[in-house]
Formats: sequence, structure tokens, C-alpha cells
Amino acid sequence: WFDEPSSIELSATAPPPPRWKQMVVIFMGFFPLSLAVNFAVGHTPLVDWPLVPRVFVTILVMTPLMTYVVLPCITRRMSWWLHR
Repeated sequence: WFDEPSSIELSATAPPPPRWKQMVVIFMGFFPLSLAVNFAVGHTPLVDWPLVPRVFVTILVMTPLMTYVVLPCITRRMSWWLHR
């Protein structure tokens, strides 16, 4: 998520935040989303599915949400802390 800038961009952009800060921000997005999706799945017919297909469907929903919605949003909101 937090790529290191290339040598060409190095002078124009800030270095990536420390790994521990990246981990905290990812956790802040992943935990609530995981909780919400698991809660939602618990109230659908998926609850009776075997574990592997149920987890597959859950991850199929969560991965695009994390990649395109949650992480960009939380990264923008936390940029003051990430790049301090």
C-alpha cells in the first residue's frame, strides 16, 4: 500500500511512513470492515455454508472494498499522522 518513491520522485515526495504506522492504519480499516462483513454474513443463508466457501465469499467482498474504498479513505484521513 505504501510504496517507496522511486529515485526520480525521491526529491519531490516524502518517504513512506514507518511500517508500524502502516500496520496500524491497515488494522484501523480492516477490523471494522471484517466485523461488519462477518456480522452481515451471519444474517444470510451463507451462515450455513461450509467454512472454505464462506470465507472465500467474504474475502471476495472485502478485498475490493479494502483496496478501492477503505484504505484510500483512511490513508487520506490519517496522512497527518502517517507522514509526520
